[in-house]
Amino acid sequence: MTPEFLTEIAGLVDWLAERPVREIKVKDKDTTLFLKFRAPDTTGQTGETATAEVRASGTGFFHHRHPDTNAEMFCIEAGAFLFPVSTGDATPTPVAGDGTRVEFGTSLLKVAPAPSEKATLT
Repeated sequence: MTPEFLTEIAGLVDWLAERPVREIKVKDKDTTLFLKFRAPDTTGQTGETATAEVRASGTGFFHHRHPDTNAEMFCIEAGAFLFPVSTGDATPTPVAGDGTRVEFGTSLLKVAPAPSEKATLT
């Protein structure tokens, strides 16, 4: 690997740390670098837990519960389709109202990470 490639990787890691990316594979000629991220440790020095955002992956209507069965789930209704909004093990707090029309990138939820998750690169 060249020093330039390593500099580019460092910039990429910094950029990815600000996004909800879990894995990435980077190739340069005959070299492959596989990065696997875990959620960052968001506990501040004051002991308060920071939150992350979950944003809409497309256009539709955001629901706090399944519109037909009333099952507990966050989803986006687009035409005849329902797309689940995943929060993993995190504790979600809705930002967008139930039934709100959303566009790609609209903030839907604030989530506090599960207490066991720590920031590491493996």
